[in-house]
Amino acid sequence: MTASWEGDLDRLGTLLHDLRTPLAAILGLAITLEREDVALKPDEAKDLVSRIADNARRLDRMVGDLLDLNRIAHGTIELTIVSSDIAELAARVVGETDVVEDRTVIVEGESVTANVDPARVERMVENLLSNSVRHTSPESRIWLRVREQDGGALIAVDDEGSEVVPAFREAIFEPFGQGRDWDELAPGSGIGLALVAGLAELHGGRAWVEDRDGGGASFRVWLPDEQPAGRP
Repeated sequence: MTASWEGDLDRLGTLLHDLRTPLAAILGLAITLEREDVALKPDEAKDLVSRIADNARRLDRMVGDLLDLNRIAHGTIELTIVSSDIAELAARVVGETDVVEDRTVIVEGESVTANVDPARVERMVENLLSNSVRHTSPESRIWLRVREQDGGALIAVDDEGSEVVPAFREAIFEPFGQGRDWDELAPGSGIGLALVAGLAELHGGRAWVEDRDGGGASFRVWLPDEQPAGRP
């Protein structure tokens, strides 16, 4: 087996592990509910159902990201462009998503209007937040900022985790890419950030990461206030 094949299989193994984790949780919890020899109190059963739903949503997001990446790669994804307030979209994600549950997220946004696909922008914000949650401790703070920059909207998700090594700052936005110096403690498929970069480019913008003032990382997306021409 060649080194290239071994690398591909390693990446596939990481992806399958990420997909199997919530699936295994769903199966285990469902089996517990199904067992007739286990007497559960109503609040205990409700908790199991809630955990099943949480893991199902997690699995659904991952599959959705993979499907969208495939559409981007084949040039078949379509954007529904609407003039939108980016700060409102970002704040809505924080209020509705479960990926930042029990985490401190500080939202600092100014009203910036741009022609974007609202659902895709929300997906980018959610994936950036999920990435910060994955790579930081539970007590670490996360900042979500939106402001006008260069005639467009800048979305920044900052955290108190480790910095991204400069040599990997482009690779982490590629499928299966990783780059923090302790990824072995928080392995991931690298799909979320790849989708962020792909959707940003479809909007005529870009995604990147830089150091956060005071330590940590700042993941950023810039979207122009103009009608995107489609796939770049």
